[in-house]
Amino acid sequence: MKRKIRAAIYSRVSTKDQIERTEYDSMQSHLDRCKHYIQAQENWELVKIYEDPAESGDKFRRPKLQEMLSDVRLGEIDIVVTIRMDRISRSVRDFHEILKILEDNDVSLVSVTQGIDTSTPAGKLLRNILIDFAQFERDMISDRTKEKRLARAKKGYWNGGMVPYGYQSVDKKLVLEPDESEAVKFIYDVYFRTKSMATARKELELKGVRTRAGKKWAKSTIHRILSNPIYAGKINENGTFYDGLHEAIVEPELFFKVQKTVPKIIKAPKTTDRVFLLRGLVKCGYHKCSLTPYFVNRRKSRTYYYHCVKKQNYRNTKCPVGYTNADEIEKYVIGKLKELSKDTDVFERIVEQVNLDIEKETPPYKKDLEEVDNRIRELNSEIANYIDAIGKSGSKVIDLIEKKVEVIQYEISELEKRKGELELLVSNSPSKIDSEIVLNALKDFSELFETFRPAEKAEYLQRIIRDVVVGEKSLKINIFGLVNLPSSASKDGSVWLPSTDSNRGPSG
Repeated sequence: MKRKIRAAIYSRVSTKDQIERTEYDSMQSHLDRCKHYIQAQENWELVKIYEDPAESGDKFRRPKLQEMLSDVRLGEIDIVVTIRMDRISRSVRDFHEILKILEDNDVSLVSVTQGIDTSTPAGKLLRNILIDFAQFERDMISDRTKEKRLARAKKGYWNGGMVPYGYQSVDKKLVLEPDESEAVKFIYDVYFRTKSMATARKELELKGVRTRAGKKWAKSTIHRILSNPIYAGKINENGTFYDGLHEAIVEPELFFKVQKTVPKIIKAPKTTDRVFLLRGLVKCGYHKCSLTPYFVNRRKSRTYYYHCVKKQNYRNTKCPVGYTNADEIEKYVIGKLKELSKDTDVFERIVEQVNLDIEKETPPYKKDLEEVDNRIRELNSEIANYIDAIGKSGSKVIDLIEKKVEVIQYEISELEKRKGELELLVSNSPSKIDSEIVLNALKDFSELFETFRPAEKAEYLQRIIRDVVVGEKSLKINIFGLVNLPSSASKDGSVWLPSTDSNRGPSG
């Protein structure tokens, strides 16, 4: 007997609104059309459905997408069916990466509404054309959004976002918040007199004024208030000021006088072409906060650092980490990843460890889920047998069969509820998905990494590293899906920084 083609459905919608606005939502509609398509094919069998509700097509790390790719690698799927190609991804780069995984595992991709089957040459050509158009559409949407924002700004409308301190949002319009607006006036008055944000911060603390979150004032918060033209009744769109419809807190004349003396940059580093490869990944082990990119100009050179955010915002704060040399820490982390990818013994131990972790964490739920699935199939088979028997039976027997079918249907509905609970438990359990992605990325790391452009290198690292925790004399690299690093690191996964100088930054 010819083996059936194992088909899976992938469905995604971008917003919760698309799910909640109707009883028969967009996702259910997509699923039904895909199911009908599979049923219409000869020798196809639906084996699994992957749903990513309220997930953007720009994201690569969607939970169910990653689960599907994991099952593809395990050889559990022959063909993936989706309503349209852009449900898989709206990013050209990510789409081609996903396609490579499918093609490497001999899995085809079918778009129901676009009539594309990637198992054929024509299907592959159409697929590439459509995904390029999806990228084009995305860029067009971005341009239209910019045009809409500009048109609103010219009319004086606030374009949304976080409501500025000093205001509240009423029907999408900015309205003064009395206590906060008085604090804003105070900040401007103190800074205009003293030309010092530190003094403004101290006087706010003496008056007992706190931020909206109830915290002490940071220099960066005061800097944002002093630099925001919204307080002068203006709307800033792409560097151009327009008269806003909201009420100003300070006079425009005072605002523009303050701009002549307020530092242009407080928190962010000065503009630089350098790509910080570990941006967003490096953490201060002392304050449990991020280390942000920073640089200092020397006489004939520029030195790059990762700087403790807490130390940066509160100058008198003690921090043994402080500044960490960016070149050295990046070189060290990349070197460690290359070592892992080249060392066959170590890599095999990582794979073994990951597999053990998976076996320990996920089987209880997965086993229960498999049992529930099997029982549902058995009961559906029983119903089919009873239905066949109805045509051969008398009226009294038919009544008995119908009652029996009702009992079975009730049991199936209860099992379906349990199945939903188990699927949720499995999706929230530590799984093999991230681990497999990381292992594949690590496996090719030493060969591929240096072929990438700087921005691509940074993106590649984001897919492998959860974070890099920098201590006073230690550095810990935490990799997605790997709880403990192999014995090439110390027992707690820590390694010494490359040199004592790497932790020393500019004075002050």
